[in-house]
Amino acid sequence: MHIMDLKNWQEGLDLYFDNSIYLRDDGELLMEKGSYGHAYFFFYTALEELGVAFFILENYRNPNPRELNKLLRSKGSHKKKSKLIIFDSFASKIKDLNLPNNHLKEVFYTGETLEDFYARKLDEELKIWEKRNRGIYVSLAKDKKKWLIPQDFTLDDLNFIHEAVNKQIQDFKNAISLMERLRKKLKRE
Repeated sequence: MHIMDLKNWQEGLDLYFDNSIYLRDDGELLMEKGSYGHAYFFFYTALEELGVAFFILENYRNPNPRELNKLLRSKGSHKKKSKLIIFDSFASKIKDLNLPNNHLKEVFYTGETLEDFYARKLDEELKIWEKRNRGIYVSLAKDKKKWLIPQDFTLDDLNFIHEAVNKQIQDFKNAISLMERLRKKLKRE
């Protein structure tokens, strides 16, 4: 097992968090210019970076770069990284999902955790991943009759993800602040 020293792990946490702020800020500049599709892509990518930062934070006591590397380099890593944060970002919208009464059977059959299940369902319902790709790429509509371009996005298309990024950044700042206060208190005792 490859263990990373805590200082290096902390540096990764800081780098991912800082990058999420840069991505959010750049997305806001694009938003101000009316480039909503590209702004959405930046906000989505900021959520991915926050997902990795939370992964590092959750594994703070036992840094494991091999697991982190698996997350970062695996097939579908963009979705996996964002899935780490989608549940927390959009949990209030779970009540709005159109799920059958026996939807928990699906959790049993898939072997997903409840958080992973709801993150997947939220992604499907809110079209988070689909909008990510539409935000940066030109594509053909499902009916094959028109082209979808990032410039077709509206402010309404990205407000929910912009709010989620801002909330997660603030929550992360609060968590780091709490950790720092606890660390200082423990040093005094």
